Amino acid sequence: NRVDVDEGDLIAELASDPETMVIGSYIEGLGDGRKFIEASSMAVAAGKPVVVFKTGRNRQSAQASVSHTGAYGGSYEVYEGVMRQHGIVLADSFHELYASCEALALQPPARGNRAAMLSNGAGPMVNALDHFPRAGLELVTLGRDSVKAMRGHFSFFYIVENPVDVTGSATAADYEYVIKTLMDDAAVDIIMPFFVFQDTPLDESIVERLDALSALRAKPIVCCAAGGEYTERMSDALRKAGIPVYPDVARWVAAASALSQWGRTIRNHGK
Repeated sequence: NRVDVDEGDLIAELASDPETMVIGSYIEGLGDGRKFIEASSMAVAAGKPVVVFKTGRNRQSAQASVSHTGAYGGSYEVYEGVMRQHGIVLADSFHELYASCEALALQPPARGNRAAMLSNGAGPMVNALDHFPRAGLELVTLGRDSVKAMRGHFSFFYIVENPVDVTGSATAADYEYVIKTLMDDAAVDIIMPFFVFQDTPLDESIVERLDALSALRAKPIVCCAAGGEYTERMSDALRKAGIPVYPDVARWVAAASALSQWGRTIRNHGK
């Protein structure tokens, strides 16, 4: 592996490729760390996110990487610090790497790390919140105007604090109303809907409604949905409209985190 071309060479090439929007990289160790960082910085300067999944994080896995690529893994903490300093987005698994690249290719960067969630089935939102600290995300307190508007619009049994629970009786219009409200809330940076598509009141018009909202490019929308064939079909329809949908909460949160990390890079590097 890497006899004459390494990660730095590939990233430098992709940084100037007009067809490439996002660069994803899996690394075990680096032979020429300086070249890798310089190439990644070149991509960032060109407005292209670089997402890295780095393994070899403990002694055993770092040693195993030597026999695989010939490069010693080194201290992960050092890698992490240097990469963050240079605006590289970090992922913690192959699934998260792919999820992050997809979100960055489809959605605008987030202005911050403050997330608002909504669902017609609350359980996965609770599970997702377990991942928030590691992902650097914050469950934001919604603005008073947002809470007041939703409280006046919905029945008393809807939970209009964050996470917003529109219950199993939610319609596509209900989702649309909440997302519009969150887009207007200055406290919210990222909007994270979860869908139980098979709940009967929620019809297929949700695709057209979300497509129109996402087209505004006001705030990133990152979705999650789990289920069978119907859920997969609805998820594919949203993806075709440029809205990422993930089948599990780990990828969902990782995608939102990537948009937050890239937004921070843009602010810090003036892109």
